[in-house]
Amino acid sequence: MSNKNFCCTCQCNPCCCCIGPTGPQGPQGPTGQAGGFAPAYGTFIGTHTSTLAPNTLAPLDAVLSVSPVGIMFTPGSTTVTVLNAGIYRITYQLISNSQAYYALFINGAVLPNSTFSSLSNRSNTGTATVALAAGSTLGIISLDGNTLAELPNAVLDVLRIS
Repeated sequence: MSNKNFCCTCQCNPCCCCIGPTGPQGPQGPTGQAGGFAPAYGTFIGTHTSTLAPNTLAPLDAVLSVSPVGIMFTPGSTTVTVLNAGIYRITYQLISNSQAYYALFINGAVLPNSTFSSLSNRSNTGTATVALAAGSTLGIISLDGNTLAELPNAVLDVLRIS
């Protein structure tokens, strides 16, 4: 089969498929979705010795860092609120004078599989990656009641990853 029908007759090679002038610009396409990822992060700590009853949230009274948007926190409260829906990585720990059982508390309930135990004056760190709705609240709950010891004695670190 000959390529004659697909070739031009310019001065270059007769079957090189020469390129002609640029045609007119086509119509503009539809506007795409606006970029919507708002970074959000914060590290909140407890700095006062306190005794917690069983099933009590640990007090968080200081901010180490927080993004200018996306997270709401009132020092002295027990929870942090995320303002935007997304996937968040949450790291949490509690340090007490005795063995302690604690967990991540989201929207009024213990997050399944987030319970940790720590020995006296030691800490285990828990990490969870969870999808949160806008307005979700986060805290650290003491499941057995104990006295918080070293300072900082509670740490809640929140990072929006998507």
